[in-house]
Amino acid sequence: MTGDAGRGARLHIQNQAVVDGTVGVLIQVGVLNGEFVVQAPAPVEPLEKAADVLARSVFAQWREEANTWNMADPAPLKVSWAQRWDVADHPEKVGAGGSGRIDGVETIAGAFLAGEQRRLVILGDAGAGKTTLAVLLALELLTRRLKDGERHGVPLVLPLSDWDAERHHFRTWLTQRVTADYPGLPAVEGRHPATRLVGDRRLIPILEGLDELPPHRRRAVLIGLNHALAPGDPVVLTSRSAEYEALSSSGHLVGSAAVVEALPVTAEVVVEYLRLATPPGLVHRWEPVFAELRRHPAGPLAEALSTPLMVWLARRTYRNPPADPGELLDTRRLPDRAAIEDHLLDQIVPTVFAPTPPGPDRMHASGQWNPGRAHRWLAFLAGYLTRRQTAELAWWRLHTAALPRVLGLPVLVVLGIVLGAMVNTVISWHASTAPRSGELFLDTLGPSNALFGGIVFGRAVQMAALFWFGHRLWQPRRRANPFRLGAALRSASRGTSLRRALGAGAVVVVPSVVFSLWVLGDSMRDASVLVVILGYAVPAVLMVVFAAPSDAVDAPSPDALLRAERRSVGLTVGIVAPLIGLGQAAPDWVSGIGHRGWPEVFTGWFGAAAILALLSPWSRWQLSRCTLALAGCLPWSLPEFLRDAHRNGLLQRSGGSYRFRNIRLQQRLAATRGRSVVPHQRTAPSSRHVPVESPGPIAAPVGRPQAGMVRSLSTNRNIRVYETPGDFQAQGRARRFVIAHWRALPMFIGGWVLLNTLTGRWTDPVAWAWVFVLVGVWILITLVSYLLPGKWVGLRITTEFVESTLGRKRSHHRWEDVEQIAIRKIFRRGVDSGYYGLHVRLHPGAPPPSSYFAGADGWWLVLPMAVNQAVPPEVAAALARYAGLRWQPPIPPG
Repeated sequence: MTGDAGRGARLHIQNQAVVDGTVGVLIQVGVLNGEFVVQAPAPVEPLEKAADVLARSVFAQWREEANTWNMADPAPLKVSWAQRWDVADHPEKVGAGGSGRIDGVETIAGAFLAGEQRRLVILGDAGAGKTTLAVLLALELLTRRLKDGERHGVPLVLPLSDWDAERHHFRTWLTQRVTADYPGLPAVEGRHPATRLVGDRRLIPILEGLDELPPHRRRAVLIGLNHALAPGDPVVLTSRSAEYEALSSSGHLVGSAAVVEALPVTAEVVVEYLRLATPPGLVHRWEPVFAELRRHPAGPLAEALSTPLMVWLARRTYRNPPADPGELLDTRRLPDRAAIEDHLLDQIVPTVFAPTPPGPDRMHASGQWNPGRAHRWLAFLAGYLTRRQTAELAWWRLHTAALPRVLGLPVLVVLGIVLGAMVNTVISWHASTAPRSGELFLDTLGPSNALFGGIVFGRAVQMAALFWFGHRLWQPRRRANPFRLGAALRSASRGTSLRRALGAGAVVVVPSVVFSLWVLGDSMRDASVLVVILGYAVPAVLMVVFAAPSDAVDAPSPDALLRAERRSVGLTVGIVAPLIGLGQAAPDWVSGIGHRGWPEVFTGWFGAAAILALLSPWSRWQLSRCTLALAGCLPWSLPEFLRDAHRNGLLQRSGGSYRFRNIRLQQRLAATRGRSVVPHQRTAPSSRHVPVESPGPIAAPVGRPQAGMVRSLSTNRNIRVYETPGDFQAQGRARRFVIAHWRALPMFIGGWVLLNTLTGRWTDPVAWAWVFVLVGVWILITLVSYLLPGKWVGLRITTEFVESTLGRKRSHHRWEDVEQIAIRKIFRRGVDSGYYGLHVRLHPGAPPPSSYFAGADGWWLVLPMAVNQAVPPEVAAALARYAGLRWQPPIPPG
């Protein structure tokens, strides 16, 4: 007898023979007497099979990542973790250990699985090992599932920057990520198993980078996470300590979660790790370093090597001769902790961009970049950010670098001349082959005039969008769907205010009415009305739809913003510009000679397309990318390089922009270009204006001067500072120095240059004289504003409130009503004023100040400060002393 006993079946036979083992096929010869028992394993359900396939895939990917970063080679660095009860929700119900101190990822994994809710928050400073613990925890859980047969969920390490918690439910986003990242999973019930895996709680989300999000998105993430998690749903979250503490102080934290925080790595642990990670024949090179660490466990070297990042850098830097770790003992070159860290940070770029082939299982294998050139490119970016006193690297602001700014106008002139020559060649050829004649009004709108009309109308619809969206028009535009016009219009309506909408309507309606009245009695009245409607009014509405700016802070990634901007340029060139071109040919069609109107359609479209494309965020980006690449400052494939730098841990994403992962890294890279200024973090610009005068370098307080220390402000001698215990005041007069109108100057000059070059008037000196007239008017306005009397300004900060005065206007906020106080950009009438100011965000229900100080997104202006985010040290110290955690200094976490 031959029979299939089931794959992997247990067979037990008594009487004639005894077989106790695992068989697949049983062949019997003769008669079997006695007991015959076959125990086949239960069939694996399809969903569990899909979970196993997912677990193997995730394990292979993160094992390769861990190998690339030497996370566990030859063994993980022994980082100790302390339980944080003060920022844990219901700490008596959760915990990872009785003593509160945990050593080893195995211990953390066991405590995590044994917990009632299986929720964990991992905290630590930059370089403390949060990401390493998250990855090693995922690998430990996967090992227990795949090798030990534990049937807990499949851990997935995911970046929180991809989740828009204000728009998508947590489980919806998790389903989308599993579907997109693992499309080859075996189907369940004929569909991808992502929905079932998420719905049946077969996953353990390990969420990375809460601190990388803007503050309001961090709150939204925790609110959305707590709303989505049912009792027993597991989750792991990582964040820097300061950001999570700030959220906890306002009542936002992960419910029923244990919280652990990385402790500094001790000198003995560093010695043990480096000895184990070094080949036996090379350990003697480290002996002087080991002796120094043991002799001075609290010395500069031990302090520098107290974080896993620095230990890892030391190992990678001196792993091969002739590199000598004895350099770390040179007290003349490396006298303190900061110098040692700087020395090690100098090695991070050649370390992460080492020319080694990536493993085949890496999720995001980076490209092969030359380490020397990569260091030069990153140093340029760090220096650029430092000079602008910001930490946010946004691709649409890269045109503010020196080289693109200098070459912007000449490049625009050259492009205009080249494109103008091309279209004029076509016009001349058409005139020679198909001459026009006739005396009807507007019949003289030949191809040359149609080109002029296309440029003018294209600029007009762009101006309408500018009035509609204000300064945000020059930010990247969102991805619009031309087949869902109603939804796009509703979205555009949320990006404006009533005042700006009325201004945009006036830009469209007033010229249209004037032109219609002008031709009211003309025989070509119908054609003129068609020109206005088809060539101006409808394109203006569509331009508003397609030019709606994205929220750069809430964008999922910089690449998503760039794709959306490219799509927006394509829609304006492919839909808005052709309508303008059709409007130029309307008179021919109304008069019955439509076959002669196609040259006007082409030239009208060409003029409108040129100005809509060349004066857009996309063209600025192309100018910046090409000029800086030609100069060797950046690579040609800059987006790919930034993605690789992010994947290798040098950069982190903050919405639609990047920033260096560690402020010390940015400072060090900037110093290689001769810059050492401490950078400041740029906050998101307000989308509404604050109608205040720009006061100049610094502003100051209210009330009578109190007895105590009196001195001049360090950044402005006209401002006097008065300090007593519990009270800080600064007051004086600040000159008005209006510079907001300078932001509009490039817009006017760009349009004028394109108008003259595309129409062939670039050799006319009168046309260029208008450029100098515009610049003169701008300079005159600035000088007049500066000669006006200074405005009285004041600032008072106490233990109970913050108060300010601007001329006759006054604001007063009690600290109990203030949720956050920070530096943000000031806008006037929707235009960037060029100044930063101190703003507060109030708790719901708090009494608001005068509408004169009204901002956007729940922020209220306290006081204008300066043209950059630099805060006078006296003011910063007072805010840190009296505002506490409410004060968000303009320095990125480091």
